[in-house]
Amino acid sequence: MKTTRRDSGTNGFLRRASHAWVIAAIFLLTAAAAPAAVFHVDAASTAPAPDGASWATAYPDLQSAVDAAAAASGGEVWVRKGMYKGMLETAILSLREGVAVYGGFAGGEVSQDARDWQANPTVIDGEGMRRCVTGADNAALDGFVVIRGRNGMTNNNCSPVVGNCVFMGNIASGYGGGMYNYQGSPKVVNCVFTGNRSDYMGGGMDNWASSPSLENCVFTANAAQYGGGFSAYYSSPVVVNCAFTGNEASSEGGGVWASSITPAVLTNCVVWGNNAPVDPEIGPHYAEQSVSYSCVRGGREGDGNLDTDPLFVGAPEGSLQLRAGSPCLDTGTPDRAPTADLLGVPRPQGAGVDMGPYEGAVAEGDVVTLTVAMTPEGAGVISPAPGTYRRVRGETVPFGVDRGLGYVFVRWEGGLSSTELLTSLTLTGDTQVTAVFAENIYRVDVLSAIETPNGRSWESAYSDLQSAVDATYAAGGGEIWVRGGTYTGLEGTLLVMRQGVALYGGFAGGETVREQRDWVKNPTVLDGEDARRCVEGASDAILDGFMVERGFADYGGGMHNPACSPKVANCAFRYNRATRDGGAVDNYYSQSLFVNCLFSGNTADRFGGGMTNSRSDATLVNCTFRGNSASDGVALNNYWCSPKVANCILWDVPESGRQQIRTDYSTPTVSFSCILGGWPGEGNIAEDPLLVGAPSGSLQLMTGSPCLDAGTAANAPDTDFLGRPRPQGAGVDMGAYEGAVTEEEVVTLTVSVEPEGLGVVQPEAGVHRHVRGDTVTLRAGRGRTKAFSHWEGAVSSTEPEIILTLAEDTAITAVFADNLYHVDAASTAADPDGRSWASAYPDIQSAVDAAFAATGGEVWVREGVYTGTAATLVTLREGVALYGGFAGGETVREARDWENYPTVLDGENARRCVEGADQTVLDGFSITRGYAMPDYEGGGMRNRSCRPKVSHCVFQDNEAQYGGAIYCTDSDASISDCFFFENRGVVGGGAMLNHFCSPTVERCVFEGNTSTEGGGVYSHFGKPSLSACVFSRNSALQGGGGLWNSRTSALVMNCLFVANTVYSEYGWQVNGGGIMNSYGSSMEVVNCTFTENISSGQGGALYNQEYAQASLKNSIVWGNEAPEGAGIWSIGYLANTLASFSCIQGGYEGEGNIAEDPLFANAAAGDYRLMPGSPCIDTGTPDGAPAADLLGVPRPVGAGVDMGPYELVPAGFVAVPDLSGLTRAEAEAALAAAGLAAGVVTEEHSGEVPAGQVIRQTPGAGFYLASGSAVAFVVSLGPPPVAVPDLTGLTVPEAEAALAAAELTAGAVTEEHSATVPAGRILRQDPVAGIQVAPGSAVALVVSLGPAPVTVPVPNVMGLTVSEAEAALAAAGLVVGGASEEYSATVPAGRILRQDPAAGLQVAPGSAVALVVSLGPTPVAVPDVTGLSRAAAVSALAAAGLVPGPVTEEHSDTVPLDRVIRQTPAAGAQVPPGTPVGLVLSLGPAPQGVAVPRVIGLTRSAAEAALGAAGLAAGGVTEAYHPTAPAGQVIGQTPGAGQRVPAGTGVDLVLSKGADPASVTVPDVARLPRAAAEAALMAAGLAVGAVTETHSGLVPAGAVVRQDPPAGVLAAPGTAVALSVSLGVDPKAVETARELLEAGFDALDADHSGGLSLAEARVRIGNLTDLMFAALDTNGDGELSEAELAAADGCGCGCRKGSLTPGTLKTRLGDLFLGALALVLLAALRGSPRA
Repeated sequence: MKTTRRDSGTNGFLRRASHAWVIAAIFLLTAAAAPAAVFHVDAASTAPAPDGASWATAYPDLQSAVDAAAAASGGEVWVRKGMYKGMLETAILSLREGVAVYGGFAGGEVSQDARDWQANPTVIDGEGMRRCVTGADNAALDGFVVIRGRNGMTNNNCSPVVGNCVFMGNIASGYGGGMYNYQGSPKVVNCVFTGNRSDYMGGGMDNWASSPSLENCVFTANAAQYGGGFSAYYSSPVVVNCAFTGNEASSEGGGVWASSITPAVLTNCVVWGNNAPVDPEIGPHYAEQSVSYSCVRGGREGDGNLDTDPLFVGAPEGSLQLRAGSPCLDTGTPDRAPTADLLGVPRPQGAGVDMGPYEGAVAEGDVVTLTVAMTPEGAGVISPAPGTYRRVRGETVPFGVDRGLGYVFVRWEGGLSSTELLTSLTLTGDTQVTAVFAENIYRVDVLSAIETPNGRSWESAYSDLQSAVDATYAAGGGEIWVRGGTYTGLEGTLLVMRQGVALYGGFAGGETVREQRDWVKNPTVLDGEDARRCVEGASDAILDGFMVERGFADYGGGMHNPACSPKVANCAFRYNRATRDGGAVDNYYSQSLFVNCLFSGNTADRFGGGMTNSRSDATLVNCTFRGNSASDGVALNNYWCSPKVANCILWDVPESGRQQIRTDYSTPTVSFSCILGGWPGEGNIAEDPLLVGAPSGSLQLMTGSPCLDAGTAANAPDTDFLGRPRPQGAGVDMGAYEGAVTEEEVVTLTVSVEPEGLGVVQPEAGVHRHVRGDTVTLRAGRGRTKAFSHWEGAVSSTEPEIILTLAEDTAITAVFADNLYHVDAASTAADPDGRSWASAYPDIQSAVDAAFAATGGEVWVREGVYTGTAATLVTLREGVALYGGFAGGETVREARDWENYPTVLDGENARRCVEGADQTVLDGFSITRGYAMPDYEGGGMRNRSCRPKVSHCVFQDNEAQYGGAIYCTDSDASISDCFFFENRGVVGGGAMLNHFCSPTVERCVFEGNTSTEGGGVYSHFGKPSLSACVFSRNSALQGGGGLWNSRTSALVMNCLFVANTVYSEYGWQVNGGGIMNSYGSSMEVVNCTFTENISSGQGGALYNQEYAQASLKNSIVWGNEAPEGAGIWSIGYLANTLASFSCIQGGYEGEGNIAEDPLFANAAAGDYRLMPGSPCIDTGTPDGAPAADLLGVPRPVGAGVDMGPYELVPAGFVAVPDLSGLTRAEAEAALAAAGLAAGVVTEEHSGEVPAGQVIRQTPGAGFYLASGSAVAFVVSLGPPPVAVPDLTGLTVPEAEAALAAAELTAGAVTEEHSATVPAGRILRQDPVAGIQVAPGSAVALVVSLGPAPVTVPVPNVMGLTVSEAEAALAAAGLVVGGASEEYSATVPAGRILRQDPAAGLQVAPGSAVALVVSLGPTPVAVPDVTGLSRAAAVSALAAAGLVPGPVTEEHSDTVPLDRVIRQTPAAGAQVPPGTPVGLVLSLGPAPQGVAVPRVIGLTRSAAEAALGAAGLAAGGVTEAYHPTAPAGQVIGQTPGAGQRVPAGTGVDLVLSKGADPASVTVPDVARLPRAAAEAALMAAGLAVGAVTETHSGLVPAGAVVRQDPPAGVLAAPGTAVALSVSLGVDPKAVETARELLEAGFDALDADHSGGLSLAEARVRIGNLTDLMFAALDTNGDGELSEAELAAADGCGCGCRKGSLTPGTLKTRLGDLFLGALALVLLAALRGSPRA
């Protein structure tokens, strides 16, 4: 039987010493002879130039110290207790090779062994936002608490040593919440992993291709999908004497999951009480882990394994020590077992090694219960969590508060009475403790204008949400009440929620209880403005009563919940968009809850229009989805998850083939819900829910809806979206609303846009059904090339956003108007505003930004070359159309000519030319020499998550890694009538690369472009459409000379692929001269021709790779070249081309295919139309054929559709030319050239088409007529002319009015001086008066400035004195125009701070210059410090920006000791910052009697004189020998010096007779052991006198501290020498010394003597005794030096930072409550007494 024992908890040194080898091991590979360099870190350090060389110059952050140690070729980093956080998204601490980082220092230590990581918690806090630690080879981390990281620690290709650490509350979205090891072999010893989570593998730790070593570790309460506690894949972990309990996996391996590829080794472990659906303890069951001498619930094959309850004291939450009688006692194996356990106790204690991390047993009599409660229930997160725990008597349990959940912590009560966030309690018996929380409310009002809001009342409300959230979070949690209104933002995310903060919308302002709010009547809108995500969620947070609208992001436009699980209730998500997945909401590794929520009008470009759940088991209850859209999963998209849906309505009408709910490796549980198309599950229906507003409008239920009473009461909310109680009828209704609406209650809202389609409104244009009384928000968004003007109809308003309450049928129109801006590279306008050609901007970006600020419009750009210096030449903005090709002066867009007036965007081979945007137009530009590095995307243009329209542009000589001319990602751009010449895509897409998008490309030419893959175009995922395009002479090195499709569903129609090539200079076989269809692509090719394309491998025209398929129809494949498959080649599994009705050289199986020469018209000249008699004429199929050919000729012309992109025109028929814009003569000539005649020609005035040009024709251009047919046309007479009025002498407003009356406009307005025309009057005009001009013409005006003035420059008087400034101004002929005064922190008092006008401006002589004179720094009020202690006074002065001045002391009968009697300057005085304030401190009441002076050392006469001067007399006089004092010198006095006696008292004196002739010299025995000292005295002929004992911080215990007589004096033989022997350090002296050092030595040393007197020391420690003072005063000089205090503190170096006392430790741990969460388990496992 093993002997039981009790651990007193005092074995901290044993723990440190027993595992020192673990950390030292990392340095065994080096041979450094010198000690490792030490660098210090202190989170509270304020050193101005920290270098880490001492605690006084410690770094305030971890990374600086680690980097400094690494730069010094290695060393140690000592870290003082505290909370260490980060600012960046990267890890807080990145270890470096050769550097060991140690936590647990109090500060001031000079030895590593002096630290205590339990008493001094050193916390690395990731705040749920960033990784805490990244590892490194030959590095160590020891003595830290690692919390709230994403994840806690990652060891990528490295093998650090980690010891004595706690990993708690860390999360990972994939691998290893606490720690993730990738291709490394870290050693992890004596560590605790608790409360960590990974949403895939390894809640506590995950290992991938790694071989970690674990000893004495504990894994508890961790969670993951696989391996709740620990997981390993392709790894060989060795796990010895560890415990796994209370961990959970949602799939397999609750405790441990390890693949069998390289088996894990578990020895002496306990795996018990974990949970998972499959293999709750160790999984997978089919793997071959090596488990031996371990206790595993359910059993496990292997030597020495047990399947018996291990009898933990309190598993899983309490103590994990073993109880007496545990089967795990003595049943382990010594093989691989560590030499000591987690507490540092040697192994074995009995007959054998125990299983698990602890050695020894606890008797049942030493077990007590601890009951922890919380009020209100669920109000916060505390440690230990509420519950009852079995602990060990005498155990000290830390208690900590993480934060409230909508509440704030107040106090602990019951067995523990404290208001500290972090405290502790020693258990002497069964104990109950309760954490008390209270409401903590902050308020937000978007209209609040208070300068210093604090949110504590509606009057002091914050105006923005984020400030309130951050304040509430900083206070430890609470609620935020938000007044109705629209909240916008500038950051990437409008609102970032924080843990423990609950947000409630719908307040009117003024409410005192939450129940008074009404989120329907007071809509609280989070508006992303189509520019940013609205909300990012957080765990333990609430969002309730908000409208989340117009959010925009890649994932989750409205809300993104990454690895967090908020509760969302009574919220409406509308008009949000994601360019990837989750239009309204994206849940990523989240268990969010959504109740009573509406999802309508949201869009995802890929999946999940309403919501995406990616590895997220979200719960939706009583929610309604309607009007959402996506490529698939229009309502819900699920990936690797199991969400729960109950009482919901999902009735989004998808396009054909798209699902309501998409499941990808997912098993959603859907019940009692109405799903379009149906869904398996209890209570589900698939009937029309009869929503009031289907397809748009109110989502309430109509009478007769099948959703009424059809839900389940289980988990249903008590109220609906309108706050009405549930249920209203026999049962709970499905959807967000309860109850039915009758037809009589329905009203309509008709919304329209003018001009139609040229503006965005919400709700969108149309008729919407609502319920009478509904409150509807209408919002006018950006115009589509126009700007919003006003609302008209039911409401007249110019505000973009209005709110209507619908009482009846209502109609309203949003009116948008033209908004033009002009750009001219040659513009010299002094103050350009772009509103005319005369005031044009000289650069494009200024005009684009101006149009965007005005909610949309057009920008007209004059011909010229435009360059820039920014990384991108032009950044388009939403709703702005950019048109090039103007000559300057045009008044209608149709007058431009982009071919003859080229507008060039020149990137100069240094920058990208254009960045695209949504709802934009780029038309009529030449885009050249764009260069995209280092971001690699789109040298000419990049389109990210936007849908621009690009037309009539030329892209030439642009370069990028991806998409030489254009790069599109998540961008369904429209590109038409463009030319792509000689662009280069280094990796893919010589001209264009499409990534996850479906652009439309029409009537474009791709020629001479080059790339590695896809010489012309490269598409990866998406559904691009290319029609009427020509791919010619493009080339690629690896495949797809013209086009490369990768996992793409492309449509290619009416296209010509000619002379494209793929060729490898290395002789590699590369494929697809025309088109390469790579893995997983599907392509439809209709009416295309492939000819003269060349491949050096396979598929001269077309190549299909594995899983790639093409459908070829009505196409011609002829004259291509390749070693294999000159035309078409398909190879690999499921690779195939289905061809029909096509002409394929060599023949090809398929309906309607032929193999005859297509008879191209003139291939040598590049004419690939068909000659008469071609077998391809009329032999195609009309099925899927385009309506017109490549040239716009309608199909079919003859009896059937022709093959290829060209339709043959019958003989004798000609195409009607386009006559628009031609003169009459030009039109007649064009018709004659086409073999047609001019028909009836008429004339009419036109305000748009210049006079003499054709306005329109009949029939239209492109129509085919028999040769000789007539074409009628109409020629413009131009606008009716008007006479220019005489404007000379008028003011500008008068002139503008006269011009408007004449149907003319004011053109450029310039100014010049005139001696004859008064200022402000028109000097001249152009055209002059009387000229006939077209209506709308501009008349340029020149305005008189009056006579030209005489001016002088204003001198610079800044920084001069007033007199100097006056002199300078006078010298310049100017005067002082008044002087004011202001305070300034930078300009000295009496100097000029500012002047107006500014220096250098030209002004009239004699003008006045106003001066502002500096008053110096703003004064501060001197605080009243009288009555305060010295320390408190110094603090108060520092808080006021002042410093202490001279400090004097005097007695006072009224002011207590060490309190301030008076101060100079007096309280309230206004003084400059930094002014010293003198203090007079009280010495208390004046003492009574006369102080006896010290006369020892004086002659007798001098002594008598000194006594007489003090009012005393000489008493009796005796004589004695003295070894050193000369004869006649006073060697003793009674009473002693300093004593107070009545005046006249006699003082007895002892005079020296000189040395005794028979004396001997006393030897020095100080610091000798007692025995050695006694021997030395006897050897000198002396005797040992009285021996006393005393504490000493300098002399070891048992050695002599002092002797009397002292060494060196003469004494009579046999004289007894008294000895004082050391007892070692006095703990009270240590505490006293520390307190004095921490108070600040210089601050206490009032007389600057370099030492502290008893009185000075008592300023800090009022009850300091004479005895304690003497104990510290080791040299007996009556003062305490810094060295004496440091020695007593155990430092010995003279530094001023001693160890912290328990009292100061408690004070400084106030913000370390999170550390307590981890230390609960640490204390339970390491510091518990045991029997």
